[in-house]
Amino acid sequence: MYRPSKRPPRGAWARHLQAERERRDLSAVAAFELVYERIGWSPKSRTAYVSIDQGDRQPKGIEVTVLGEEFGWPSAEDADPEVTDQAALIKALTAQTEAINRLVDRLESLASQAIRDGVADELRAVGLAPASGGSPVATPPGPQL
Repeated sequence: MYRPSKRPPRGAWARHLQAERERRDLSAVAAFELVYERIGWSPKSRTAYVSIDQGDRQPKGIEVTVLGEEFGWPSAEDADPEVTDQAALIKALTAQTEAINRLVDRLESLASQAIRDGVADELRAVGLAPASGGSPVATPPGPQL
């Protein structure tokens, strides 16, 4: 008898398998029993099926073939959203961090020069210099990473 999982399924296969189990009124154990021999799993390896049914891992190789034959394949509506290019994101964030660091270095240099030129009071008034000592550029308010 079908029982919904305690947490939402993650991934196209998990959503599809759970929808099929609900439609056919199958428990996870009953679904496992339909496929385990064809996949080559041991009768005691139910956790292998449950990890796919929950989306903790994606099926591979013979698992895809057997699950597809028994339950059908996930539809376009079940498809997982496109994953962003992580390498490009890391590259962009690294470039942004480097640019920010260059700006901070330049600001510290300009603040040091302004202090040497005798305009430290004006810098302190706008929060660009500490009250005394330390780095010429004050840390802005807010969370520090």
